[in-house]
Amino acid sequence: MLVESLTYPRRGDGWIRRTLLGGLCLFFGLLGLPLVLLAGYVLRVLDAAERGEPPAFGDWFDLFEDGARAVVVAFAYTLVPAMALSLSVLAANAGSGPLAAGFALLTLLLYLLALYVLPVGLLRSYREGTLGASLDTDPIGSICLDARYARAWLLAVGLGLLGGLATASLGLVLVGAFVGFYLFLAAWRALSLGIVAAE
Repeated sequence: MLVESLTYPRRGDGWIRRTLLGGLCLFFGLLGLPLVLLAGYVLRVLDAAERGEPPAFGDWFDLFEDGARAVVVAFAYTLVPAMALSLSVLAANAGSGPLAAGFALLTLLLYLLALYVLPVGLLRSYREGTLGASLDTDPIGSICLDARYARAWLLAVGLGLLGGLATASLGLVLVGAFVGFYLFLAAWRALSLGIVAAE
């Protein structure tokens, strides 16, 4: 799966254009709109596991609409961990060290759980065209409990961390954004393969 994921971004005739567009979306991500477009593109990648090459950027309005839905789903998934983080900060400010540490650990666990389930929820919402599908516990749970998805998620985390490191360290010279997008695309390819294998 590692080789498949790493070679995936280079497939297709338009891979250089795709990498440039994706890298620019990462580079200008702080503006907001580029990241929404990138979120919409990620959904297309997740849904294209059976294809041999990545989908093209295009249909920008649809891309934005899908990306906006993905942002809402991601917000919903991380709402509870964010509340736990707030409780941790409040406990720390109140001088309750052990309580703050407990809430901090809970926050970490909840964020990891949310990030683990989120790709499956995103794909469900994209396929069904509704926000509610992202919370459909039966199909989501069966995939998330599958070891093949777990392995793909761990691989995706590793690739994503490398992509984040590349973007952060080389981002000022723009090259890092292109490398980062390449690795992020590989990470989402691994997730799409893991989901399909577990379905």
